[in-house]
Amino acid sequence: MTSGFQDSAVPEEPLLILEYGEAYRNLTEVKMSHVVLPCHANQCNELSIGQLLKWMDTTACLAAEKHAGSPCITASVDDIHFEHTISVGQVVNIITKVNRAFNSSMEVGILVSCEDLYSGSTWRVCKAFATFVARPTDSGKVRPYKLLLLMDSCSGNME
Repeated sequence: MTSGFQDSAVPEEPLLILEYGEAYRNLTEVKMSHVVLPCHANQCNELSIGQLLKWMDTTACLAAEKHAGSPCITASVDDIHFEHTISVGQVVNIITKVNRAFNSSMEVGILVSCEDLYSGSTWRVCKAFATFVARPTDSGKVRPYKLLLLMDSCSGNME
């Protein structure tokens, strides 16, 4: 991890404009922001990685549950490479959305960026992909997922 305010451009995902001029956004997208407080920090006044992972999992789970329409469980998280540290007083922005849905699982893309409110700098911290599955119902069966529209899967890539 490196510290500093290098401006690694954080891509602000554009809306997809349909033929007839209507703007489209992935319906499973969830955005969450947190101010880093001293209680979230380690002894170096930087955000604890465990706290960041918790926020990432919570936000991704909300996107999965929004898509599945039922409670979901984290099955796995792919490699995460942290590019920068986050200090107390900075704002963490997390964007998640369902990229793909299968018979019993779904892939959720996670993009984490950081913002310094005083300097106006924004930079990417990390990106990851998580797999979620829906919890079985009382009858022991998993409710089938709604299929994503073609446009959902096209706009679902996290860069």
